Amino acid sequence: MKKIELYIVPHAKDNEVKTRLVVDGNKIDSKDNRLTNLVVYQPMRKWLNPYKKKLFVWDGLLAEIIEEFNDKSIQFLFSGCKADFTIFKKCILLQQAKLNRNGGAVDVGFDFADTCNPRNTIKEMIDILDDLRVEADNWGEDEIIEKIDSVKDVICTCNIAMKADYITSATSFESLLQNHKVSLREDSDLTVIPVDGSVSVSNIRHFLSSLLEKNGANKKYLVINISARDNETLFDAVVSLNGTGDSNIKYIENDGENYILEIVKMYYLAVFPITKQKTVEILHMFPDHDTNSFLIDISDRIDDLFCISLK
Repeated sequence: MKKIELYIVPHAKDNEVKTRLVVDGNKIDSKDNRLTNLVVYQPMRKWLNPYKKKLFVWDGLLAEIIEEFNDKSIQFLFSGCKADFTIFKKCILLQQAKLNRNGGAVDVGFDFADTCNPRNTIKEMIDILDDLRVEADNWGEDEIIEKIDSVKDVICTCNIAMKADYITSATSFESLLQNHKVSLREDSDLTVIPVDGSVSVSNIRHFLSSLLEKNGANKKYLVINISARDNETLFDAVVSLNGTGDSNIKYIENDGENYILEIVKMYYLAVFPITKQKTVEILHMFPDHDTNSFLIDISDRIDDLFCISLK
């Protein structure tokens, strides 16, 4: 059995590692390795499902791993947020079913490690900003103090927009959000789209496509299936949109009250890169940011916070 550890790096830039991959305890990161080039420097939507591009054919992650390591028994450990794991598991199971139908007899297992902890990250980010505020106060830098306070306001308020026209029980859902002290604002970074079994696939596809066309990369969307039963057709439609490169859309299924936590996680994953950028900009406002040992340490803390790696 091959033990495959995957971690989706949430804040990776274009030239950075986007997927950390470990096989039987050995990190796969050599640029001479096929999996490194096809998986490690690509987001999940690029390597999860089969695709064909000109003369290049990718049979999907499961088939690639089986061929690479000559082992048809695979145990996945997925580290990241549950929204990504939901999509990952369903797609791998679809690939397994196809391989089994073709006589492959593939055995696949899954473990999930939820490494997205907004509370801890928020606390550390606020501590960093508080330390910067003390330093700015010591130097009498009122402009820097004002910038720090504005970033803290963003971090401390979870702003989520909600589209209620695609849910039969919008009032009860809004009440649930309010009970968890989640505010609803139209100018927020993340739009939550709750849906249930009465929503037609054509409607949701048209709705998501129009949102992407209108707002582009400026908005993030979280689709929540609140139906008591799994809506496989809707899931397939959303995954299909993701497969075209629409990384702004995430999909999760109702997991009891836990999906409220998923909303909060997705919001902070959406705003964290912006928060980091603004904090770094504040750091560079200090005249001695590249020589002051305290500020250099602050810079290292920011990098550590936003560059999570597998142990």
